[in-house]
Amino acid sequence: MSAVSPQPLARSLVLPCQPGQSVEIVAATGVSDSDSGEYMNAIDSSLLKLWLKNLQSETGILANGCFSLKRVLVQGEWICSDRYWLFRIQGRYF
Repeated sequence: MSAVSPQPLARSLVLPCQPGQSVEIVAATGVSDSDSGEYMNAIDSSLLKLWLKNLQSETGILANGCFSLKRVLVQGEWICSDRYWLFRIQGRYF
């Protein structure tokens, strides 16, 4: 009997600066998948939203269309206190 590997958590979204191209947001191995887990916290975080907004800003890497964001890897989270969270995320640009 062989063990079946669970599918990685993934969501996709479309950025206004990349119409027709979705960005996949994937959880790295070991990132929790519960509703209150690391992946959901990262997806819903203001940090991720701000990062995506900055990438698309006038001076952001996605602004002039030379690069596109294909994938975001959520690698983990660290809680510094009740109010501060740190996420490790990695973007793949092409």
